[in-house]
Amino acid sequence: MSKTVIVILSNPQSGSEEALGRLFNALILGSELKQRNKIFEIIFQGTGTRWPFELENENHPAHSLYKDLKENIKGVCTGCAEVFGAKESIKNTGLMLMQEVALAGTSGVTDMAQYIENGDQFLTF
Repeated sequence: MSKTVIVILSNPQSGSEEALGRLFNALILGSELKQRNKIFEIIFQGTGTRWPFELENENHPAHSLYKDLKENIKGVCTGCAEVFGAKESIKNTGLMLMQEVALAGTSGVTDMAQYIENGDQFLTF
């Protein structure tokens, strides 16, 4: 059975409302899918690997949504977290560091091709 894969790429360090808006839209979609009992996963990739640290803060406006969806978060791309300086902060979130595919210069990255092979639907934010 195929699922929806929500990939969060926006950068919380960009200082833009657009990055926060993308995050909110990703989490809102996750919440809607959860309410409809649909199968979905959330993955943090690229500069989006910086979000979990921010979202662990109880004062963050998206903290409650993040906590409600945490069981649907598959993980965080390890190689991306290394490149964008987020790897250490991820260790304190309880989220899995994903390193399914070997990639030179990293500890590994998320196997995104598996989702295509499974016929899953991607949405990027």
